[in-house]
Amino acid sequence: MVWYACSAPDTAPLSELVRSISDMGMNISVTILGFLIAGFAIFATVTKPELFVDMAKKRHKKSGLSWLKYNLFGFVRVFFHYLIFLGLCILVKVFGTRGGPVSLLLAGPKDETERRVIAGIALALLSGYLVYVLLLLKTFIYDVYHVTVTNIRFVWDPPQ
Repeated sequence: MVWYACSAPDTAPLSELVRSISDMGMNISVTILGFLIAGFAIFATVTKPELFVDMAKKRHKKSGLSWLKYNLFGFVRVFFHYLIFLGLCILVKVFGTRGGPVSLLLAGPKDETERRVIAGIALALLSGYLVYVLLLLKTFIYDVYHVTVTNIRFVWDPPQ
């Protein structure tokens, strides 16, 4: 992406690529958010409420939070990043259309290099964040594993 941003002869292909990554990012984030929310809802429904109560009573030593909050914050972090990425893609989609506010703003600088640098930065940020949220899925999978192991530990050796 960086090579393409530096070697593109014109700003138009860069802007089009930012728009297409935004479209792709919206589709990916909405789809994955649907699966994550459905999976979390099933996971929370299957787990016994008494176990959640026990986890809420016991403190995690390093963070000072209850074990319930400590375990569930991992899920919330993934949801948060996907919502932020979705919002960023919507902003690009709404304000970055041809003839939109960002296009008019970029038409202001007369120097083609300035427009290319701005479009290149937008491309790098959007595509970098897309890669980050896709890699964040492994964290969600680990969080499911971690909560499952914690649940087994709380059932096997209940806190006093």
